[in-house]
Amino acid sequence: MNAIILAAGTGTRLKKMHKKPKVLLEFNNRTLLERHIKNLQHEQIKKIFVVVGYQSQAIIEEIKNHASHNIEVVFNNDYKSGSILSVFCALKQIRSKEDLLLMDGDVLYDKNILERLISNNSSSLVFDSNFDDDDEPVKVCIKDNLIKDFGKGKFSKEKFSRIGESVGFFKIKYIDTVKFRHVCEKMILNRELERPHEDAFRKIIHDQIFYIKPIDVTGLLWTEIDFPEDIEKALRIIPKLKEE
Repeated sequence: MNAIILAAGTGTRLKKMHKKPKVLLEFNNRTLLERHIKNLQHEQIKKIFVVVGYQSQAIIEEIKNHASHNIEVVFNNDYKSGSILSVFCALKQIRSKEDLLLMDGDVLYDKNILERLISNNSSSLVFDSNFDDDDEPVKVCIKDNLIKDFGKGKFSKEKFSRIGESVGFFKIKYIDTVKFRHVCEKMILNRELERPHEDAFRKIIHDQIFYIKPIDVTGLLWTEIDFPEDIEKALRIIPKLKEE
């Protein structure tokens, strides 16, 4: 299995507090990126592709601190565009016929979340039913154990049996990676460069291009680091996390 870590963005909403990339934020003297690398190496991931853009050299130096033959840096020079471009830059570099993990780099998480995602046999994503239902979270809308909608915004609770927040981690079986790449490539060719990569998954779900299994990780600790209050949450949960 290969893994893509998205780490190219500028972290605009935190730049007043922290000038460095979000993957270099430290909790208990370990950066988010180090935690990702250690967890993925523990799961014996074949190769890790780290997509960089903003302050790329600082991230490269951090990778050197955890030198490993299985880490490859992918440059997205147009990193101010949407994350769909970062995903596509990485997909173009992957040559081996392996399953794929796609991970937001700005997430602090219990490694059991990663283990649950890897251990299932379907293309899948992980979600948490315990979340603040405002416009910010990327939502996973489920009915009859199938994902029926996906993305930010308001969704009618009456239409679905469950709604949760996407953790930002996806597993794509190799047989589906070709279809996923085609969706991303079509968005790029259509000049939809400002779109987030979540929009590719929404298209896949709406058009039933391939099945994505929802995996409920409610109760396991995690937080995406977007706002100052997320850093406060991270500091609260860090002593309780199971990690390598």
